[in-house]
Amino acid sequence: MLMRAGLADMAATEDGFLYCATEEAGSFLSSLEAPYLARLRERAEWLTSAYVHEGADVRIGMRRITQDWANSLDAAVSDDREDENR
Repeated sequence: MLMRAGLADMAATEDGFLYCATEEAGSFLSSLEAPYLARLRERAEWLTSAYVHEGADVRIGMRRITQDWANSLDAAVSDDREDENR
């Protein structure tokens, strides 16, 4: 996976395969320390604690959240259209 992402290279040596990081790996590793990633980790932890338990189907919860969001967006668009027609 790291090689497909361009983050690692592999070379065959007499001792076996040698793996090394590419120049792109540095910026990737820096991004792992970014505040965005910390917030992403927090959200992932929340997701697993809220939805991942025996028999849980995360897709059902995600559909509900997405539908709620879509309904809110539809309501906002409707309100904007009503305001334009006044």
